[in-house]
Amino acid sequence: MSFERLMPIERLRPGATPSAPAGSLLVPYGSLESLSLRFDIDGTKLALPLDARKERAFATFNIANQHLPALILEDWALRVDPDSGYNTFEASPKAGDAIITVDDAGFVGMLDHTLTYVTTKGGVIAQPNWSRDQFIGFRRWSVGYQEAGRWIDLLPLQDLAD
Repeated sequence: MSFERLMPIERLRPGATPSAPAGSLLVPYGSLESLSLRFDIDGTKLALPLDARKERAFATFNIANQHLPALILEDWALRVDPDSGYNTFEASPKAGDAIITVDDAGFVGMLDHTLTYVTTKGGVIAQPNWSRDQFIGFRRWSVGYQEAGRWIDLLPLQDLAD
């Protein structure tokens, strides 16, 4: 895989996929094909691929026994396009959407053919509060980090709008 951007080495650390802290990003390297968010469900270590261009995008996978070499990025942020926002009275969440609730921000993924709400902190939201003022989804978003006052995208803008 060709990673499209040089990254400051100080932002990365080496490790194995299951040793990455929940909430960190696994940067594509070696056999890891997509930028992925590391998260836990009931002690199980999982990853959520975030690149919509990839075949298994947003389909979570278990990494507990996959001791693959990984580049780990802990300091990152999620940005959204407010114009792509919706509430559940306007549209239904779908895999790949970025979401924000009163308590958490994150992504919608798929786990065993069921929508799963993964937080940027590496946890899950059991069942979001669907009221208009408690949940907003976004169909356009990006992940990246700040470097010398500039935003650096780790992925091209993910545009999942219909």
